[in-house]
Amino acid sequence: MGDMPYDAITIDTNIAIQSGLDLEGGLLAELFQFKDAPISFVITDVVIWEMRKHLNNATKKARDGAITAVRKAINAKLADGPSTELLSAEIEKLAEPTEAVKGRLESFLLSTGAVIVLSDTVTASDVLKLYFNVKPPFEEAGAKKAEFPDAAALLALEAWAKASGKKILAVSADKGWKSFADDSEYIDVEVDLGTALSTVQTHTENAVQKFSSFLGSIANGIHPELNEQLERELSDSISALALVADGESFFTFEMDEHELSMSDFTPMGEPGDYDLKIVRLGNDEIVAQVGLSISLNAEASFSLLVKDGIDKDYISMGSATNEVEFEKDIYVLITLVGDLDGPLENLEIFRAELVDKSITVDFGSIEIDYSAEAEYDNWLEEQEQAALDDEAAAAAEAMPTEI
Repeated sequence: MGDMPYDAITIDTNIAIQSGLDLEGGLLAELFQFKDAPISFVITDVVIWEMRKHLNNATKKARDGAITAVRKAINAKLADGPSTELLSAEIEKLAEPTEAVKGRLESFLLSTGAVIVLSDTVTASDVLKLYFNVKPPFEEAGAKKAEFPDAAALLALEAWAKASGKKILAVSADKGWKSFADDSEYIDVEVDLGTALSTVQTHTENAVQKFSSFLGSIANGIHPELNEQLERELSDSISALALVADGESFFTFEMDEHELSMSDFTPMGEPGDYDLKIVRLGNDEIVAQVGLSISLNAEASFSLLVKDGIDKDYISMGSATNEVEFEKDIYVLITLVGDLDGPLENLEIFRAELVDKSITVDFGSIEIDYSAEAEYDNWLEEQEQAALDDEAAAAAEAMPTEI
């Protein structure tokens, strides 16, 4: 990576996808700091188009899912007449996906003060020269046509940087972007957005020291109120994580419900060498990406299915409930606010949110829960025996008494 300082920062589409396309939160929201800042946030129209495409797909899926869920609830008679009308009316108010995405993107670009670099300044000849000479981002092997948008974006960024006399730190997990930057005087590439944001910060030494002291107090329980604040914030974020279930089963399984909770957490690393990066530094707040080792408990219920060989439908074979405890290293954005030059007890945790928006949990062997069926059978036998006892008692009362 080249020498500091950088004059601008940009992102590739894959970084937005890694951040869950969360334009209003997480690391993407930390790009808001560059509005009216000495360092510019630049973005190519190619990346905006690609982000719009992915957002449109995700938003349409979310809207369709909401409509389907409401219809199922109505069909299952979970709502009465007035409630049914209210639910139907609310569904009708949902925005069209394309309009919702347009509004979110416009707000994101406005909030970041984005400088949009247009690819129409790049000629087809410029791109084809890279293609036929197998220059980055094109490679000898692979589907080269997929790299044409990358080529247009990178050439446009380089032309903008050259004309402006600026150096860009680009954030991308794409090898083609890294290879292109290796040959460029105007672009460096970093694969991690948190690291990139830390790289462009200046005068962060005191902030790192303050945050290290904060993590030390968390690890040692010196200020219980800070531990409690962080625990509350983390618990809320963890419970909201999208959970992807993994496991082994003779059957096809579908997760019905799940619950994810935290039992303990500790900073990754050692005192003076914690896993932290300052991603934003203000007069009265610090935002850092922090690595935490978290103890988690996950419980989920599953429907177990087999595929009918004749009509190809899936047939229910029963259910299962699995619970697992495990350790997970997770990155968290923690915002501290208050007097940064004062003692730790004068600081407050304003927010703590997970960088990743989903988590994959291995539930091990997922098989039919026969214990639940046994409990039901026992209950049924008890009910039948109670009915017989009642009948016997009634018969006894009906018998005439000898005088």
